Amino acid sequence: MNASDHRFLVYWHFWIGLFVSPVLVVLAVTGLIQLFRGEIESRIYRDIVTESAPTTLEHGSTAMQAHPLPLGHAPFQKRLESGYYQSALDIASRELGPGVRTARVEIDNRLQRLPSLLVAPLERPWPQRRIFVSPERGIITGSLPTHTFFTRSLDLHRTLMGGTTGRLIVEFTASWIIASIFIGFQLWFRQKAPNQRANGEEAISGKSRPDFEGKSNLDRWWRWRSLHVTIGTSTGLLVILIAWNGLQFSEIYGTLYHGIARSTGQYDYLLDKPKPIYDDNSQPTLSLDELLARGFANGMHWQRIAIQLPSHADDCVTIESGGDFPPSMTQTLYLDRIRGDVLRRYELSNLGPLAQWNKWSYPIHVGTVGGIATQCLWGAIMLGLVSMPLSAIAMIYHRWRRGVRVAPNRAVPESLAMRVWVAILGILLPAVGLTMLGIIAADWLLVPWRRSRSRSARSK
Repeated sequence: MNASDHRFLVYWHFWIGLFVSPVLVVLAVTGLIQLFRGEIESRIYRDIVTESAPTTLEHGSTAMQAHPLPLGHAPFQKRLESGYYQSALDIASRELGPGVRTARVEIDNRLQRLPSLLVAPLERPWPQRRIFVSPERGIITGSLPTHTFFTRSLDLHRTLMGGTTGRLIVEFTASWIIASIFIGFQLWFRQKAPNQRANGEEAISGKSRPDFEGKSNLDRWWRWRSLHVTIGTSTGLLVILIAWNGLQFSEIYGTLYHGIARSTGQYDYLLDKPKPIYDDNSQPTLSLDELLARGFANGMHWQRIAIQLPSHADDCVTIESGGDFPPSMTQTLYLDRIRGDVLRRYELSNLGPLAQWNKWSYPIHVGTVGGIATQCLWGAIMLGLVSMPLSAIAMIYHRWRRGVRVAPNRAVPESLAMRVWVAILGILLPAVGLTMLGIIAADWLLVPWRRSRSRSARSK
């Protein structure tokens, strides 16, 4: 690597990292809070989200007799036989009145939670409100508070409480975190032999300062640098994985990604729902428990389920199941709402690569893949992210104490390989690419001014 390329990597890693570090700390701390939100809320709001009594409903359905479940699902099977989930819909309809519609039902048997319903007024179907219903007690147990410590921290994590502008800042920070880690890896792989430390300041700045204070500051700088490099290299790949999957929900990158996926037919399984034709659209829809039984008879997982209810008379029922993963992960099933026939079925492996990645992005980003072990690992990584700017600031301080200043030389990539690498990085991360173009344009505009200053200095 020539000197100009090396200077380019050092400057961009240093200045951009320093610039985004305040937002990086906020994202890491709020992300750490959100990692264990579900477990904490389940304990704090236990009376709202969990069922304490055993299933004892007596009114039943013959659906399970016609479509028996595999062995090992006894509690869930008992609920289906007793009409448990249809009871939840009936209770919500009775308590909320005819002007409110249930659009979606989510079931988490893995955590033994009550059914949660997404409801909204008929005349204004969005935004939807989540409520929890207890068929055992015949009541709506309530909904989680909308303004809590967790919801505030989530808003801070997503938008810095700044709307679209905040989302763009978060995307800029996440994109440059990824770029800075790539740059840091480049510097790490190409760094000089560590035994040059014995040469004192000469290994760092080309100068020699044999005085005691200089050596002491150099030792401190080296210790902070070693800590910075150790944390960065050991967690860098996982940080890239977390941040890149988080960009799925961003403004620039996310819009481009989903636009490409949609235009190439990756999302057709969601957009092109089957349209059954009924002889009489006024025929009643099967009960929710009967529809679930039909789904399970066709191999649907039972641990986590999401049911999208029909929004009009000729619509079908959409059931997503995820096993130990979120409901949208593993299978998507479209059912005839009157007869319960399977109209279409998609496995995760049937989808295109962009659609598959889209389904994996959220559980990877929030650490639900692998359970509590992954959440703890992600938590340790968030703590490491917080330490990165702190160690960098300590390095800057001790560098300044040694009298080393940033050189005024221009930092531009000169080799073709470096320019191609920078171009690829800018294309993959649009926020990074736009930043690079802006800085390159500003640098180009400043060239005449720099030349004039240089001529003036030489003439004097």
